[in-house]
Amino acid sequence: MKTTWTCTLTVKQALSICGSLSNPGKMPGHGYALPAYRCRLGLFLQQLPKTVCFHCYALRGRYMFPTVKAAMEKRLKSLTHPVWIDAVTTLIYRSKDRHFRWHDSGDLQSIEHLRNIIRVCKNLPRVKFWLPTREYQTVEAYRRMGGRIPSNLCIRLSAHLIDGKLPLGYGLPVRTVSSQNTGSRSEAHVCPAPKQNNQCGTCRLLEPIGQDRELQAEVGQAHFSRGHAVRRPWPMRFLSNLIKLAAMLSRGKEGRCFSCARMFTRSTTKHRAADQRASGP
Repeated sequence: MKTTWTCTLTVKQALSICGSLSNPGKMPGHGYALPAYRCRLGLFLQQLPKTVCFHCYALRGRYMFPTVKAAMEKRLKSLTHPVWIDAVTTLIYRSKDRHFRWHDSGDLQSIEHLRNIIRVCKNLPRVKFWLPTREYQTVEAYRRMGGRIPSNLCIRLSAHLIDGKLPLGYGLPVRTVSSQNTGSRSEAHVCPAPKQNNQCGTCRLLEPIGQDRELQAEVGQAHFSRGHAVRRPWPMRFLSNLIKLAAMLSRGKEGRCFSCARMFTRSTTKHRAADQRASGP
């Protein structure tokens, strides 16, 4: 039985609970930005030169203004508020937006966070939501627990590495960033924003296309900050293992990355056996 959401809060009450909506100039609607320096997996990826997060736009510019940082911190602290779902739903409903982006800065914080976002999406079936994320395992854990993604929410998994492997194994749309020296895949859609004053314009790739259909890659050009020094490239295999380990540690009690756990277990067993041989009978 479907239930219809009813607005019970005023805008003033909603603002006091969850803070204001963010206003990403690129998008056709509002967003809900969280601090990029509070990302779980992203906080680790920001230290690795070949990752997209190393060049994160949300760690510079206006995102570093004191007022903007204070607003993002307020949103982050409000995620556990018991009326957060109704408060955010009220603000989006009152904004009259038909498109909405989750996290133009920041990322998912927990399975409960994702579950609350999906409840907001279900409350507003006429709004088309876009949720880009690097927290693959959080989304996968939610789905394995029986959770369903509503038709008006497009969850798009973002590749960790520039020119790196796409996360195609989850059955969800994906996106990546390619350098200017590499060509895009034939089935990929190239983001037109760099050629139209950094605006989405009429492009609506953020709209839900069906979570189980053929994957569509979104390939853009990597934007490098001039402030970063030239560094020696890290081996891709080493970076891949570090990212897997960071993903396992970031999930905490929500679940385990079984491939990483097996790798870690084999390594631990191997060293323990070597210690026993060295110590003798």
